[in-house]
Amino acid sequence: MTIVNIISKVKAFMPEVSDTFTKYSQCLKENTVPIEKLVFTKNTSKNSNKYKFRNAAETNAIQQLGSEDKPLKSGQILNIS
Repeated sequence: MTIVNIISKVKAFMPEVSDTFTKYSQCLKENTVPIEKLVFTKNTSKNSNKYKFRNAAETNAIQQLGSEDKPLKSGQILNIS
């Protein structure tokens, strides 16, 4: 698949992404989202000191726990709410 084909598929998908974002943004503003829908779950595949820095909620939380002497081990589950 060429880059042009990939870009055109992404562009075609953007209205749906925008609609979904608008829908959930409105639900958050109206406080109609159940807390269960706002929880991120990450099954760790390696020990927390093996994760490289990425600006992502789950890796930031894993690294924060490690810096507080509460490192996660491979196979542990991280819930962020």
